[in-house]
Amino acid sequence: VLEDTCRRQDFNPSEYDLKFQRNVLDLSLQWRFANLPNNAKLEMVPVSRSREGPENTVRIALQLDDGSRLQDTFCSGQTLWELLSHFAQTRECLEPPSEASPVCVYMRDEVAGRASLQATTLKSLGLTGGSAIIRFAMRRCSSAGLSRSRAPGSPTASLSADQAAGSPLPPLGSAGLSRGDVSHQDEADISGAGRVDTPAKQISKEPAPAPFVPFSGGGQRLGGPSGLARSLMSPSAKLPKSFSSPGGPSKPKKSRPGQEPPPEAEPPVDRDPVVCHPDLEELLQAWPAELPDEFFEVTVDDVRRRLAQLRSERKRLEEAPLVTKAFREAQRKEKLERYPKVVLRVLFPDRYILQGFFRPSETVGDLRAFVRSHLGDPELPFYLFITPPKTVLDDPTLTLFQADLFPAALVHFGAEEPTGLFLEPRLLEHTVSPSAADMLVAR
Repeated sequence: VLEDTCRRQDFNPSEYDLKFQRNVLDLSLQWRFANLPNNAKLEMVPVSRSREGPENTVRIALQLDDGSRLQDTFCSGQTLWELLSHFAQTRECLEPPSEASPVCVYMRDEVAGRASLQATTLKSLGLTGGSAIIRFAMRRCSSAGLSRSRAPGSPTASLSADQAAGSPLPPLGSAGLSRGDVSHQDEADISGAGRVDTPAKQISKEPAPAPFVPFSGGGQRLGGPSGLARSLMSPSAKLPKSFSSPGGPSKPKKSRPGQEPPPEAEPPVDRDPVVCHPDLEELLQAWPAELPDEFFEVTVDDVRRRLAQLRSERKRLEEAPLVTKAFREAQRKEKLERYPKVVLRVLFPDRYILQGFFRPSETVGDLRAFVRSHLGDPELPFYLFITPPKTVLDDPTLTLFQADLFPAALVHFGAEEPTGLFLEPRLLEHTVSPSAADMLVAR
């Protein structure tokens, strides 16, 4: 914004800063991280410290496919190719000729190929100071064929009725993703989802939803014998038995130790695996016209509406009643009944996303088995984690509800050994756009 304004007024952008009230803004931040209100008015002020020279350094953490990071300090004028050539681990991937192409991803900007890496500097990405994380990966030419400029009617970006009937991708009625899906805002354009056409008779084959019984600590796998069930939670963490009755919370009956009835087995749920890729999403059209300056001026009505919002929020917090333990358990039971299925998405380092459906009482071990069954190399060692903060899902006995993956979450895939392609090629042939995957979840 500063460079665009200085170009219109014929000023030198290196001689000015942007200031909001009493704070000078960091020019390397994006707007959503700048802590600015709506319709904020900025001021151009003379720069207090020169941004040119060798002292203009940036601390870069280069994140690899396995989750490890390489850190060092670079000048803002250096290119991404010089950054990759600086570290020995990444220099080995650039020197030998191979089919893979180096890719660097910062925020939502992706730079692929040697020519683009040599032409892109840290300053062009907005990195003029501070610290930043850049993700690095090697992408094969075959998998890199997904172009953002792909036509909306291309065969890969759409699904015909025959493909939808022949592939295991039937729509399921489930809740939308609500947690951990960082890329969900970029995939809000669902115009391509109208091309997903599934026969009505396929929808009728879905089993009728059975009354869901919340997990009460039995811990048995779906479809397994009840005699092999073992407890996964301590007795103090188990839900009261009164919540399994349809009449709502009531006074729990006293029972002798060892006489607790076994939990009812839930009906199995279809996984319905779907593979999507963000590059198949149609690009949003550019803003048609430039907004006038009057749009950014704060009016009296804006101040009044904001003041009313703050008063309403304060009143709600002050008048909130104290919540008992029984009421919290009742709320949790209601949430479990509202979302009988959990939709999980596993994001791979090559930006492919694997989607599947689970029960809240299933475990992290079931999720690992589901991911391993769709890998091109089933023997590949890997681990799953969620962010932020980075939490590795290393306990296979935790349920999805206990692992905070309810009612939906985005799980990251980390490979101990880097490889070019993670998922099996049969699934990649039916890759859809994120909007089409969202429509399958909504149905």
